[in-house]
Amino acid sequence: MLACEGGLCRVSRTETDGTRTALASQFAGIRFNSPNDLVLAPDGQVALVAPDLGRPNGITLNRDATTLYVANDGHGGIRAYPIRTDGSLGAGTDFAPMPGIVDGLTLDTKGNLYAAGGLRTPDSQGIWIFSPTGDLLGTIPTPEMPTNCTFAAHTLYITAGTSLHAIDLLIPGAQTAIQDSSWGEVKTSR
Repeated sequence: MLACEGGLCRVSRTETDGTRTALASQFAGIRFNSPNDLVLAPDGQVALVAPDLGRPNGITLNRDATTLYVANDGHGGIRAYPIRTDGSLGAGTDFAPMPGIVDGLTLDTKGNLYAAGGLRTPDSQGIWIFSPTGDLLGTIPTPEMPTNCTFAAHTLYITAGTSLHAIDLLIPGAQTAIQDSSWGEVKTSR
C-alpha cells in the first residue's frame, strides 16, 4: 500500500508483512511540507510537473491516463493538464471553477469528476460533481466540510473533519491501473 504520511512529511510503502519504507520525503533538497494525495509516475521519481498552481491539493487521473486533474485549493477550482506520451504535462487549463476549499478528487466510469470542498457553509460544502467537460452537474451535501472522496464499486466514501460517510450511487467509480515493474502485477488506484 502506498500512502501519504502528512505528519511525517513523506510518501511511504507498506508491505503485506507491515514493513514500512519511506519512498520520498523531499524534492530538490527541500523537505515535503505535508503530502496528502498522490498519483504515481511510471519510474517512481519525484518531479515538479505543474509550477503554475497556487496551492495544489487533490489529484487524480482520467481513466486512460491522458489527463491529470489537480485541485487548486483557494485559487479558483480544478485545473486539467494533458499528459504527453513522454509523461510530461502540457499547459494546464481551468477545468471547473469551485469556490473556497477544493480538496480530494475522484472519477466515475462516465468520466464525471467528484471534488470535495466548497465554502464553509451548509449550503455549499459537500461533493461537487462535474461532467467530463467541466460543467457542474450537482452536489452531494455533507454535514461538515469534506476532505476527500473515493469509490468502491457503486459506493462513494467521503471523509470529513471528524467523520466518514458513504452513499450508494447509480454510476460506479472508475479505476486506473498502475503498473510498476518492481511490484510484478497491476495495482489499482481510485
